[in-house]
Amino acid sequence: MADQADDLLSKVDAALGGDGDSDARLQAALEVVIGAYDCAVGTIHSLDAASGMLALRAQRGIPEAIMDKVRLIPIGKGMAGLAAARREPVRVCNLQSDDSGVAK
Repeated sequence: MADQADDLLSKVDAALGGDGDSDARLQAALEVVIGAYDCAVGTIHSLDAASGMLALRAQRGIPEAIMDKVRLIPIGKGMAGLAAARREPVRVCNLQSDDSGVAK
């Protein structure tokens, strides 16, 4: 298990150190993680110091119909905002049946 984690971290590190601007490198890193976990959807946000909100930097699988809602996220709102506020991952097994209040 540790070898797999080390391998994934090495691949993410390589993607982040690759060619292109920072958003292209973040997109490459996201693709590595999404592929490793066989996910269909993923995002990377960073804190925008000017607005105090999370700004979308990389994504895959976000429907265009909700893109405006994920471009800027207030700290504490939604899964990404809650993870940022807590400074730790937020886990939800099933979005449709979650009753923790994390996913709405």
